[in-house]
Amino acid sequence: MENGRSCAVVGATGLIGDLVVKAALQHDAYTRVIAWARRPLDYTSPKLKSEAIDFERLRETCGPNHIDDVYLCLGTTLAKSGPNGYQKVDYEYTLRAAVQAQTCGATRAVLVSSIGADSNGSTPYLRTKAKTENAMMDLGFHSLDILRPSVILGNRKESRTMEWLAGRIGVIFSPMMGGKMKKWRPIKAEVIANAMVRYALQGQPGIRIHQSDAIAGDGQQQA
Repeated sequence: MENGRSCAVVGATGLIGDLVVKAALQHDAYTRVIAWARRPLDYTSPKLKSEAIDFERLRETCGPNHIDDVYLCLGTTLAKSGPNGYQKVDYEYTLRAAVQAQTCGATRAVLVSSIGADSNGSTPYLRTKAKTENAMMDLGFHSLDILRPSVILGNRKESRTMEWLAGRIGVIFSPMMGGKMKKWRPIKAEVIANAMVRYALQGQPGIRIHQSDAIAGDGQQQA
C-alpha cells in the first residue's frame, strides 16, 4: 500500500461516511482526509480537512484539493427528502462528487449501494441505486468497488424506525441465514467502513461488487 495518499469522503456526516473518515484517519497510508458534507465535522485531526459542501455548486465549493481515492457514502430516505430525494441525493449528488473527485486526480472509488439494486427493482430506491452503480461504472475509474450491504447496524444520528426494526429482526434470524441467504444478513456499519478503506488501498484494477457476506468475509463478485 502506498503512503502519502489523500482521499475525499462524500457524505462524511452520515453513519458510514463518519466511520470511513475515522478509519482513514487511523491509517498510515493517508496523509490527508477531506470530508465533503453539508456541514463541517465536530472533531479535528492534523490530517483532516473538513469542508461544508454545497452539492448544487460543487465545483465552486470543494476546492482544488488533490485526491487519490474517493469514498461515496451519500444516501437519503423518502421521509427526509421526499419522492425526488433518491434521484437528487443518491444519484445526482453522488455522480457530481465522483466526477469532481476525478478532476482532482482520483483514480480509485468506493461506492455504498444497496442489496437488491436492480434497474427493474420493485422500488424507486433500488432502481436509483442501480442507476447510480451503472453511471459509476461508465466513469472509467481505474479501480471501482461497489458495496451492496443488507440492513446496516449502527447508531444513527437520525431516527429510521423501519431500518431499526428490520435490523432487530435480522439479528434474530441471522444465524438461520445460510447459503444464498447469507447476503441478507445484517451488517455492522463499522465492518462496511473498514472494508471500504481496505478495498480502496488495495486498488485492484477493474470493477468489483461486494454483497454483505462478501464484505464481512472479504470475498467479492466481479461485475
